[in-house]
This record gives sequence, C-alpha cells and structure tokens, in this order.
Amino acid sequence: MADKIKPQVKLAMVMAVNEVLEYKEKKPYSSTEEILQYVMRNIKAKGEAKMGAMAAASHALSYKEKNPEAKDKEVMQLVMNRSSEILNSIGKE
Repeated sequence: MADKIKPQVKLAMVMAVNEVLEYKEKKPYSSTEEILQYVMRNIKAKGEAKMGAMAAASHALSYKEKNPEAKDKEVMQLVMNRSSEILNSIGKE
C-alpha cells in the first residue's frame, strides 16, 4: 500500500493532521476519542485515503500529547516523514 504513496492519500494525511492540530488548539482538553471522531467526520476522503488520514491523525495526536511543546510544523513534518511507515503499519494490522 505504501510503496509509492498516492497523491490523494498524502493529501488526506496532511488534511487530517491539520484537523487534529486545529482541534487540539481550540479545545486543548479534548479526549483522543473526541478529536479522532471529529477528524473522521470532517475528512471527506474515501477508502485507503481515509485509512491513511486516520492513521496520520492518530500518530499526530499521539506525538502532540507526548510532546505538548512541539510546534505544529514539527508535528506535520514528523508524520509526513513517517508516512510510508505509518501506511505500512496499517497494512499489517
């Protein structure tokens, strides 16, 4: 799935990470479940793009919770640099 990431999957991942970061900024005490449900409802991607988006959102949220001082740009770069790894991990689950 992640040997060569399709542009629509990559775009969905970027959008999902952005949604997580914006939601977390607006509602910093929201639960992980609440944030991921919000992203799931608002990302219009389908199929593998949606799966990639949700995996990216989950990774971004996890990283941000462990590193609350991390800047949004850092979180986005980290997730996108690991995009192939993230997509490979969901392919194995």
